Amino acid sequence: MYTIADIRNEYKRLDAIVGENISELPIEISYNNSRKAGCYCSTVSCGRVYGEKFIISGFSLNATEHNFYDTIRHEYAHALATRREGRRCGHSAVWRKYAVMVGANPRATYAADEKEVEYRINQLSKKGKGYTVTCEKCNHVFVYQRMGKIVKALLNGSGNDGKYTCPVCGGHTFKAEKI
Repeated sequence: MYTIADIRNEYKRLDAIVGENISELPIEISYNNSRKAGCYCSTVSCGRVYGEKFIISGFSLNATEHNFYDTIRHEYAHALATRREGRRCGHSAVWRKYAVMVGANPRATYAADEKEVEYRINQLSKKGKGYTVTCEKCNHVFVYQRMGKIVKALLNGSGNDGKYTCPVCGGHTFKAEKI
């Protein structure tokens, strides 16, 4: 299990490379979100950035080494892009440039590993909510906190018409279940 100290150490390492002081920002751990691995929060007004902080999900602390470091570097790239550009960049080409610079995968999402999936399912089952969607081609499990349109379509029997694609293997058939 990783800690805030591990995050801070990686951010200090990245600060030395890019010449910033992002490692000094507050870091919070959230056990409320079962979907979002991390978040860089800030307010930008007239090119000035303030109110910055990182929120890292509890399940990210239990992730594999690769997913843990990719998540925290991903959020660091958001902070770096926002500071250097004077605006929020989302997952744009500008942000992707900074993500590559700090060693993060320049994508908005990634496929959670089995350990993370198990952690998310356990957290949601304690709350009595959530759904799993399993790709029938590769057996990858996706965890959802709410019944969104994908889960609803699959539970109603109309979601396996090729409309949805597994980001892991490209499959088009899924099975949804309530946790």
